[in-house]
Parts: sequence; structure tokens; C-alpha cells
Amino acid sequence: MYKHFKNKIRYFIELGRYNKLYGAFLLMWPCYWGSLINYQIDQISLKNLFLFFLGSIVMRGAGCTINDIIDAPLDAKVKRTKNRPLVSKKLTKVEAILFLIFQLFFGLIIILNFDLKTILISFFIIPFVFVYPFVKKISNYPQVFLGFVFNWGIIIAYFSLHHTINLGCIILYLAGLFLTLGYDTIYAFQDVTDDKKHNIGSVAVRYQKYPRLIVSFFYATSI
Repeated sequence: MYKHFKNKIRYFIELGRYNKLYGAFLLMWPCYWGSLINYQIDQISLKNLFLFFLGSIVMRGAGCTINDIIDAPLDAKVKRTKNRPLVSKKLTKVEAILFLIFQLFFGLIIILNFDLKTILISFFIIPFVFVYPFVKKISNYPQVFLGFVFNWGIIIAYFSLHHTINLGCIILYLAGLFLTLGYDTIYAFQDVTDDKKHNIGSVAVRYQKYPRLIVSFFYATSI
């Protein structure tokens, strides 16, 4: 019984990628950028940084769970993803949905520490998190969509402190978007063979012949 419970916990950790937190940090950094641009570190902003740290971890986990629930049939066909917990039947879809609800509830507790307008801006991005897994089935630009979602923390964090959005914040947001385009396109090149076989769209598929050029362009634009 204990071993079964221990294994289930491990599978939930794998489902939310809590064993690979580098993705959560990629979600966290935009929140930190938005918090610290044109602002001095004080007690309020330090509290925000801590909340954004926790929120990035749990919401990235929720995003991965949503992605795996929707993409399980596709993941079964891709070498890199065929051993994920849902695909390998280590977890059921019902268990994954319950785990998703738990993570979203925890995320709600975190965001309720902010004012009402910041909460509403945070809620605005949630539907796009659910839409993202479908974008790669109809477009070659899911990385653009991911950049839009992943860097929304810049807008949330900046607004939570200043209660407005200025040009500098928007430019920072666009820089984050192109940074995400760069690293996620590199990531997409790992799956380009399987993606083409199963009609999964990506920037890597669209610009397969120009990997260095396209990635360099994204990073240069971000800088």
C-alpha cells in the first residue's frame, strides 16, 4: 500500500514536471522582470517576488497537466513523450483532472493576495493556457502563442505595483515573447521528425532548413 502511494506521488510529480523545475523558472523570470523594472526592492515587492515564485511553480505544473491531458494521444506517438504518466497509464485521466483542480486551487489562493484588478488581469490569461495545446494542431506558430502566455507575468507583476501599463513594460513583454520564441524553437527542433510525421505544427517545422538563422533572429530581436 505504501509503495503504491509513493509511486502515485512520483507520477503526479512527473505529470506536473515538479522534478524538472527549470521550466517553472522560465515562467518565474518574466514575473521578476515586471516586478523590478523601475521599482526599488522593499517589503511589498519582496512579498510579491515570493508569491510569484510559488505561483510560477504551481501554474507551470497546472499548464503541463493540461497539456498532457489534451495531448495524450499525440504523446503516445512521439519518442520523447511516450513514457509520460498519462500515456503509460500510470495515472488515469480522472486522477490528472483532480490533480489539475488541486493545482489551480493553490494558484487561486496565491493570486488572491493581490488587488482585484491584478486578479482580473491574471484570470484573463487562463483560457489561453487551455487553448495552447490545440494551437500546434492548426498552426506552425505555437511558440508565438506560448510566448504570449509565458510572459504575461510581466504585465501582471508590473501592474500589481504601478496600477498602470507603460511603453517600457510593453517593450519588456515583447522582449520576453521573442526570448520564449528562441528557446522553445530550439526545444521544438528535438521533435521535428515526429511532428512532421503526425502533422504537428511548430516554428521548427516551418523553418526546418534555417535553424541557426531563425533562432538567432529571435534572440537578437529579444536583446
